[in-house]
Amino acid sequence: MDSTSASYKLVWRENQHGGLWVVSRGDGSTLVRSSTRTRRGPFQGETHFRTVNGKRGIMVEWETPCGLICRTASYHVEE
Repeated sequence: MDSTSASYKLVWRENQHGGLWVVSRGDGSTLVRSSTRTRRGPFQGETHFRTVNGKRGIMVEWETPCGLICRTASYHVEE
């Protein structure tokens, strides 16, 4: 990703918590990203991707320590 700032719209969210898996459509909220990366904790990560039509995207994933899988991922696409 280059160093310019960009706005990304939440398009879908995936939740896995203790054997339940829910995928929901995003609410359209905006994520503004710049060249500065922020981490919310040791269990958070980002993956960058491109859509079929060339738009940039970011998957933000975070996990919560628990007995089973406790993971949430949100997918944002460039406006």
